[in-house]
Amino acid sequence: MTGGLAALPPTIPNGTVPYSTQSGLRIDIDTTWVGNRGYRPVQVTFSSAKPLVADTQITVRFHACFWSNKQRSIAVEQDLEMPQGASEVSVTLLVPKHVDWYGYGWEVWVDGKKDKQLMSPTTGFNQANAGGGQYAALILQNKIKGPLATMPIPPSLAQIDALSPSFSQLPEKWIGYTSLDMVIATTDDLEQWRKNFPERLVEMLRWVRAGGNLWVFGVGEEYEKLARAEASLGLNLLEGALEQRGWRALPLGSSRRGADALVMLDGRGETDSAADSRKWFVARAHGMGTITVFPKPLSELMPQEQNSTGSPVMQAIEQSLLSERLAWGRRHGNDPGQENPGFNELLIPDVGAAPVFEFQLLISLFVLGIGPLNYLAQTARAVAVDACDRSRSGSGGHAVAVCLRNFVRRFWCACSSAQHNAP
Repeated sequence: MTGGLAALPPTIPNGTVPYSTQSGLRIDIDTTWVGNRGYRPVQVTFSSAKPLVADTQITVRFHACFWSNKQRSIAVEQDLEMPQGASEVSVTLLVPKHVDWYGYGWEVWVDGKKDKQLMSPTTGFNQANAGGGQYAALILQNKIKGPLATMPIPPSLAQIDALSPSFSQLPEKWIGYTSLDMVIATTDDLEQWRKNFPERLVEMLRWVRAGGNLWVFGVGEEYEKLARAEASLGLNLLEGALEQRGWRALPLGSSRRGADALVMLDGRGETDSAADSRKWFVARAHGMGTITVFPKPLSELMPQEQNSTGSPVMQAIEQSLLSERLAWGRRHGNDPGQENPGFNELLIPDVGAAPVFEFQLLISLFVLGIGPLNYLAQTARAVAVDACDRSRSGSGGHAVAVCLRNFVRRFWCACSSAQHNAP
């Protein structure tokens, strides 16, 4: 988890909360989130000590910095209105984060006038926990409203960096999930999500279709609650065995990697391992992403014993083809801050790697050949013109001899000049 809270005007040491003397407003900015790439939700809240007596137009411009305030990597601007009688208004900015942030700042206009008491040119960005977990996740609280909480992750599951939002804090647009690796919920969570915030559930599923991962726990030891999860997610309700309903058990310990997970989940691939994941989970493709359901409750993912060697559920995931789909860089095929040696595995099937060597060879031959060929062509043209001129004034044989002599002389002079100028 990175980011944190910032507010202006700053709170007085005696606890008094001040407001701008120009506009009567106060700004609070919360950059807390998980994940290091994609669109980062930034919560901006304006408040006043008393309800406003008239509608107020506000413009906020948020910018993020790379190494210094002069190296601004991105800026996002948003207009909003604080209506008459209101004392608070909030907006979520979705800020692209393609490089590490070391600072951020913002500017504010109230009714068209800059309010310098609400502005900060630069504020340090908390990177203390950057990279603290290998994967970034949201684990739902199953609450309608509530503060954004940091999920206590036991030592046995240190590879996950998680936040625990209430339903009202979930992103309203699918791109708000793009910094995440997975969303983790239970069957009960999905039912509450569909009942109270169906639009946000649809947006989350759009993110899954774009390549995200949804994990659903507590579907029953025999997957008897799976139909409830399918109904909440709007999946086709089919009768029969898991395979007939589109779910697949993946091989554990398989040597196959990369895009093979989606191929197998679509039913187009054969397993190459006797052991499968049915005891721990089954999965299905959803667009370019995956939905994975677990028979055991969420507590099985996070055993609290200090001496635990790890989560058996997570170990099963990491032994399957899904492991290659978890990390952001692996899933997208690119991470601006890291190399990706497995990039060629994500290319279009049957196309293969780019012909880099062949291109280098051809371009080298072109460069080495175009110069001499161009010279010979120009020289031949000059000789031909010279031959035409001489043919009008003399015999043909004499003209040809003169042309050949001139060609040999020019070529010899050019070679001698090149040898003389060589280092």
